[in-house]
Amino acid sequence: MLPQTILSGIKVLDLSRLLPAPLATLFMADLGAEVIKIEDPASPDPIRFYPPMIAEQSVYYLALNRSKRSLTLPLRTELGKKAFLDLVATADVVVESYRAGVLQKMGIDYQTAQKINPRIIYVSVTGYGQNSAYSHLAGHDLNYTALAGVIGLNKTPQQQPFIPGVQIADIAGGSYQALNACILALFARERTGLGSHVDVAMVDGTLPLLSIPLAVAQISTLQDALQQAAILTGTLPNYNIYACADNKYLALGALEPKFWQNFCIAINQPTWTERLFIDNQALHTDLTALFASQTSTHWLQLTANADCCLTAVNQLNDLMNDPYLQSRNLFVTHQYNQQSVTGIKYPIKNSHFDTANSQPAPYLGQDTTTILQNLGYTPQQIKALE
Repeated sequence: MLPQTILSGIKVLDLSRLLPAPLATLFMADLGAEVIKIEDPASPDPIRFYPPMIAEQSVYYLALNRSKRSLTLPLRTELGKKAFLDLVATADVVVESYRAGVLQKMGIDYQTAQKINPRIIYVSVTGYGQNSAYSHLAGHDLNYTALAGVIGLNKTPQQQPFIPGVQIADIAGGSYQALNACILALFARERTGLGSHVDVAMVDGTLPLLSIPLAVAQISTLQDALQQAAILTGTLPNYNIYACADNKYLALGALEPKFWQNFCIAINQPTWTERLFIDNQALHTDLTALFASQTSTHWLQLTANADCCLTAVNQLNDLMNDPYLQSRNLFVTHQYNQQSVTGIKYPIKNSHFDTANSQPAPYLGQDTTTILQNLGYTPQQIKALE
């Protein structure tokens, strides 16, 4: 009989902080893993204190730590280190986001842990990897996307690079890659019986986003490559964003000829089909005026059956009411101090497995006593750790 969730029975020790790796471990919890978030009581995850707050809990923290258990350990003490290694003996995965070399100094690195548990998997998530010229450097999403070349492709009409509105390297290069790394390492362990240390560098994980632009750049001038990359950033009238009469926006993605033709027929402008690539600037002007003449609802209803790649540009307050997103069961809501907080679930569907039942994010140290008792610690030993 298959388990209900694909990571059921997997224990993950989560030493990570902030956004990239905690989102990965959140997805692991959604997939059924037991995720124990371990924090130093004197220096917990700083994201706990980022406003806005609900009852002294940051909404950032609530969004990223659902369904985890909270254990506080003073990891830089001998007692704390021993308790952590006792947990390692019972665990499957450790996820950490310290700078390279820090865990070794603390005495809780992979080399130490695998002597205790040869099946243990360490997933280390950093900006620049474990063994590079930059491994010792600090960084953030902006640095990683800049170094990977993503920022250089995102420019204003004045050719000024701008910062995207979401953390691309943190999530695409960090969270998703860490989850991928964990699943692959677990699969490899099934074949070999041995754990491994997986090096997830966010710059490296972001680089594949440039697979097409990099290929073009190798057979073109840099300027030609940039122009080619810019084709899908608003230079084409049939692949653009337009304002409507209700001050809402629509995204037209009629890139292929069949979709563009369907759109032109749906809006009763069949002759516009032939204008594409011939007078793009004038066509963009006409489309701008056309969309502005009616509400977004009008255009969406008019093209509902046209198969022309026209969608709403949702704002954050539209997401939870969007019929498509609702139908996909992508949200989960919990109550904190009589206030609802909705989070985003692991998004991939599997015909044999479901996501686990979700639990609210824990308070700091909420599960410390229970976890240590389950390890066989006496009340005196637990008090000594405190």
